[in-house]
Formats: sequence, structure tokens, C-alpha cells
Amino acid sequence: MQCRLLTPDEFRKADDDRMALGKRRGADPDWLKANKSDYGWARLVEITGPCVMWFATWYFDPNDPEHASRRIAALEGIAKGHPTHGYLSRFYWQDWSDKRSPICVLCPNGAEWCVDAKSSNGEGWHVIGDPPLLRVTPSIDAPGYHGWLGSSGAAPGEFKLA
Repeated sequence: MQCRLLTPDEFRKADDDRMALGKRRGADPDWLKANKSDYGWARLVEITGPCVMWFATWYFDPNDPEHASRRIAALEGIAKGHPTHGYLSRFYWQDWSDKRSPICVLCPNGAEWCVDAKSSNGEGWHVIGDPPLLRVTPSIDAPGYHGWLGSSGAAPGEFKLA
């Protein structure tokens, strides 16, 4: 399944549509009862479909002068061997933080995953290429999905199940 990159405007619109759908559901007592929920919610995949990606500027934006000190602190911490660089992996800080914001992807099952985050069992993922044609290693283990993005037999920017 080939991924596509959302523009910032497309992402904002999709997120606004998701919020509006959640609000409509929250006002629907039948939906709330059927979903055993006290509030309405909606997932981004319901709006966009799976395999979209976007730049997550709220984690870090190399074009924002106010974020520059965060990059310096992360790189200094990495150089000193301190794992104090927050949510984002050392690979992101060292290889990409001067070029682009972190990238989030909706896996084929709709799980949201940040390719530039630390992993639960290591430093994170090696990311090669430009979105949407990314290769990421090692394999992805997002909630409900285990597979690859553009590696181990998958074309760049395509998902493949493990």
C-alpha cells in the first residue's frame, strides 16, 4: 500500500474534520451507547484512509527559531552520551533535525506512528529518503500492526506486513 504525504493544509483540514465528526458523535446518544462511550471520538484514518503521512511540526520545527535551542541541547546531550533528547530519536536529531520536522504515518490498520520517535526497545528507526518515499529500519511495531515501511521487500513508501 503506497503512502502519500499530506500538505499542512490537508492535514489541518483532516484533523478539523476528525474533530467535527467526534463532536457529532458526542451529540448522538445512540452512537455513545453503541460505542460504550461518554464522549464522541473519531480517528484520523476515518477521514484520510490509511497510509498517509504528515510533518509533525508540534514535536519540532527546524524553521522555527524558538526551536533552535532544543536542537542544540539534544545534540549536546547525545554527544555526552545522555539520553535526554525527549520523544525524538537520536537518529532524528543527528540526521534530520536540520532538514525537516518529524514525520507521522498512519499504518495500514490506522495506528498512528512517528518514524522519528524513539522506539520502546531501542534508539529508534533509521529513516532514508524523502516523504512519501521513505525506507525505515528495523521493522515497525505499532499498536495492532507489525511490518515494514519501504524495507524488507517493500518498495519505498509502501507498507508490508511482517
